[in-house]
Amino acid sequence: MPVSTLGHADMVDAIFLTAVEGCLSWNVAPFLNFESLGESIWFTSDISNALFNSVVKTDPSLPIFRETVALVRAINPARPFAWLIPDRPAFSAAHHRELENAGFHLSGSTSGMIFEGRGNPVHNSPKSNLSFAQIETSDPQFREWSKVILEAYGFDPKLEPAWTELHQCLGNNSEQFWAHFVASLDGEFVGVCSLFHGTQAGSIANFAIRERFRGKGAGRYLLARTLEWSKSHFPDLLLTLFATPQAVSLYKSLNFIECGKMYLYFSD
Repeated sequence: MPVSTLGHADMVDAIFLTAVEGCLSWNVAPFLNFESLGESIWFTSDISNALFNSVVKTDPSLPIFRETVALVRAINPARPFAWLIPDRPAFSAAHHRELENAGFHLSGSTSGMIFEGRGNPVHNSPKSNLSFAQIETSDPQFREWSKVILEAYGFDPKLEPAWTELHQCLGNNSEQFWAHFVASLDGEFVGVCSLFHGTQAGSIANFAIRERFRGKGAGRYLLARTLEWSKSHFPDLLLTLFATPQAVSLYKSLNFIECGKMYLYFSD
């Protein structure tokens, strides 16, 4: 699907819907329990961390939204919970007030981005002494892949077994396609990321660079090689992602354009 054929609203829809589809693919993990009300979808677990307890899609109908908020808060008031709200006209200040009143607080936002597909990002990248490889979830080093993500985003390292199991389950699900990648230096994992192939578009996820390697071209190298891999395997795949404020300029340098935002709320 060429991005040039899409209007702004279509691009925003592709970004949000692919992100939701990627989250819904997690339903193969036996320790996650998915529930829904109207268009709202959330998952919970016995793991006390927002990474495994999140609302990933929200029904814009205010009555259903209020009921969803009540249901989610009743599950376990002490459990950390994340709530993702797209910056779309259907979601008003009233929705945000409902979350605040229920003990969810705005933590920040991520920028929706879509790949324009112009040029060859690898040829535009500086030469690097890093190596790039796809890693299978059955690889003994896949646990290290998980550790890089948890470390980079400040999650408890004790979550590694669950995070690894989740992605191993994804690898066994024939209805979804996930590929995982590493950038290494002398055998050490410098950075990691994933590529999700959805029904309408794909997304780059799990992008993480170890702190001591940031600002040295490792992120650009990893993303450029991932884009090259995607182009060679899925030449017509429309690529999307959500970027932290710190990473927006990097993605723009590789021909991604900004389209929409996602607000991140976390419970008390």
